[in-house]
Amino acid sequence: MRTRKSKIQISIIILTILLLLCSFSSTVFGRDNYAIGIATIEDNGQFLLDTRESVSEAITAYQKAGYRVYGVGNPGKQHLWEQLYADVQFFNCHGNQECVVTAISGIVVGSDRMYGNKDCIGTNSVHWDADTILVIYAACQGAGNDGINNPNSVARKTAERGADVVMAWRSSVETTSLRAWTRNYNNALANGYTVIKAMDYANSFSYSDSRVPQNSTIIHHGDTSIKIGKYRSANSDEIRPEDNLLLKSKSRSSVKIDEGNLENIYSIIKDTYPEFDEKNYVITKGNAQSINQNNGEIEETEYINFKFKVGEFETTSGFTIKARNNIVEAIYDNTVDFNKEMNILNQENSLRTRSTNENDIELLKNEAINELLEKYNNCVEVNPEDVTYKYLYDIDTDKKYVEFTIRNTIGDNSTNEVAEAYDTVKFEI
Repeated sequence: MRTRKSKIQISIIILTILLLLCSFSSTVFGRDNYAIGIATIEDNGQFLLDTRESVSEAITAYQKAGYRVYGVGNPGKQHLWEQLYADVQFFNCHGNQECVVTAISGIVVGSDRMYGNKDCIGTNSVHWDADTILVIYAACQGAGNDGINNPNSVARKTAERGADVVMAWRSSVETTSLRAWTRNYNNALANGYTVIKAMDYANSFSYSDSRVPQNSTIIHHGDTSIKIGKYRSANSDEIRPEDNLLLKSKSRSSVKIDEGNLENIYSIIKDTYPEFDEKNYVITKGNAQSINQNNGEIEETEYINFKFKVGEFETTSGFTIKARNNIVEAIYDNTVDFNKEMNILNQENSLRTRSTNENDIELLKNEAINELLEKYNNCVEVNPEDVTYKYLYDIDTDKKYVEFTIRNTIGDNSTNEVAEAYDTVKFEI
């Protein structure tokens, strides 16, 4: 099995190669045709939040779209300033409603100032109105919290300062699911999708943290048909992959969701999978939002996620429903293997946790916290009360896990100027 150290070494090599390839274009005097990716690294060279591969994936996608690209970890304030003329900007960092930060610098609402011990650039200082196409804040709470958008958030203030489109989240989000989502989003952009269609595409898949699709937020100035890079002047519509599409509304009469009643959806799924039983799924709901910065109008797209479960064990296999105004627009089939899942249900008694003993869970929780702190070189704060857990089952490998989700913060707790991230640590049981 590949060790964590070897994985880190490989990841560093990947990012280093990309940075070397991009270094030839790092000094750019024209704004157009330039895209950046910002990761976070601790001062001593240890990555604080492991976004190396995510940033590498992002700038690779932008390069495919025709950009000169540059990825950098933990830039100082001046170095960050020098990159903010890029027309596509991807930040994958810690965050909250008023900032996105690396270990050294970042973007904060208002004027330039220290945020905790981070030397931050204020939104009031940046001219995103000089043809910035897209800013992505892949971080916790960039657009709000608890599903509610915040007009004073860092994402809204970035749009207010002129960025054509800002992509952010109205909740905290777990890093692994966020990475998978942004990979889908950026790859869609690289294939010519508009900023809104790319969000729809990324939201069509199932993620361990359902908050990621259900709180995704795009802020714009009246135009969501914007494309990036070489596709800017393309007039043709995208053709989205249909691999996971079970139903498209135009293929049959309109399907309604009446006061939360999902019977119509169950019926459609049963047309393909007669053995489908909604009782075998964890069902969550949320709304992706498209916010017009000019007039404050909000368009909502509801996403309902069905995730297959066996006893206490949850999976990422299932279905994703997209609806607007209670009319179902699509049902996406994200099942791993439905027949296999039904066989698993028939053997449910063999799926048991290692132990439901609270002392056992407490020991594993402490181990998970220590592992996270070691990973981040003890540069983050963790409150044991902010740690939750759930049981997971990997259908492909037939392995069972207990997964701990750990809220960790960086910043100055004495002034409450902290940004946060949610990481997961899991143990096979």
